[in-house]
Amino acid sequence: MIVHDILVSARGRLLGDCSASVVSGDDNVHVLSIRVMDGERDTDYGLFDAVALRFKRADNIACEGIGQLTASGVVYTLQSAELAVPGALTCEVRLYSADGSRLTTAQFAIQVRAGLDGPVSVPGELNTLAQLITQTQAQMSVVQGWIDNPAQFKGDQGEDGTSFTLLGLYPTLAALQAAHPFAAVGDAYAVGSTGENHVYVYGEGGWTDFGRLQGPAGPNEINAQTAAAGFGEGSYLGSVGGKASAMPAPIPASQKGAANGVASLDAGMKVPLDQLPQGAGNGLDADKLDGKHANEFAQVLSSGLVAPTWYDMVLQNGATVSGRKPQYCKVNGVVYFRGNVAINTTADIQFTTLPVGYRPGLDSNYGSLAPSVSGTGVNRGLWFSHTGGLSATTGAVGGALSAASTYSLASIQPYLAEG
Repeated sequence: MIVHDILVSARGRLLGDCSASVVSGDDNVHVLSIRVMDGERDTDYGLFDAVALRFKRADNIACEGIGQLTASGVVYTLQSAELAVPGALTCEVRLYSADGSRLTTAQFAIQVRAGLDGPVSVPGELNTLAQLITQTQAQMSVVQGWIDNPAQFKGDQGEDGTSFTLLGLYPTLAALQAAHPFAAVGDAYAVGSTGENHVYVYGEGGWTDFGRLQGPAGPNEINAQTAAAGFGEGSYLGSVGGKASAMPAPIPASQKGAANGVASLDAGMKVPLDQLPQGAGNGLDADKLDGKHANEFAQVLSSGLVAPTWYDMVLQNGATVSGRKPQYCKVNGVVYFRGNVAINTTADIQFTTLPVGYRPGLDSNYGSLAPSVSGTGVNRGLWFSHTGGLSATTGAVGGALSAASTYSLASIQPYLAEG
């Protein structure tokens, strides 16, 4: 574990030299130990209940995580998502008090350096590498000779294929790469159809296209076996004991893109969208995937890839469900809310009681309740009791209260639970 000590000002400027530097993708655990200074003294951390750190990577993608308040400052462990992009990682600290106010510090930057990835050759490996290069170049020279002058190999009778053997036929290069991502140097496969295809040979750079290979066949090269397999003139034929051996027949076109068949490929070598399986619920869209919204995925990612458990809220005093079911969860000690609740009175109303472990430590105001549909009403005051009571108050924000309004619980500011 590597600890980086950082001084940051609560007055809008960086104190000292923030020389923290990390390597993207390394195995070390990097911990930020941050002191927030008010002038020449530490900020009184006892005034705050929660802390969050907001980051901006070099590719302008924002990340956010929850830190830990201690008697001497803020402690935060950098996550892999924040270190994924080399460059300056800009950060600010946000301290939250019990009354909902926030203190945002000056920004500071952490340098994320790219790792020195890639293969390293040692002297003992150089001879082996040179031998492989020489063998590959020799094989390429032989194949190129066949391409340039295929007629020189014509004979009255087919010969043993000892110099060059095609090991199979694949419909596309992608199919060949999927089946054989690695192979022995010099291995060769045909890619295309039985009547029109190219030869691909494996070398140091992977699979290389050597073009179309075609030459006149001897009288014994096309026999009853190849005709029955559907191989026509110009097909690739392996040679076993002087006789041609046919390759497996390709997948029939009638099975491509059909039920219980295989997916077809479009012009970009991709499976068409209409042949992909549908997602749960109403299918796939940008904001909702398999019943989850984007903000819920953000909470899942920030909690270490462990999906939170949402609990149904038990409503009281005439409050009812409106649309999405009101629920609450806890992630890393922070309580979140979602769903809608209908309140049919302008008086103070306690509409639920939260269980132990999900309550704030003190009686306090945590912001306000916003209408679930913009423009249909005004915000109401929101009061939390340390005994679990959650109440909508008569305090209206921005206008007069309506006798019946629906409110979104997602507008409630997350807070640290008691204990």
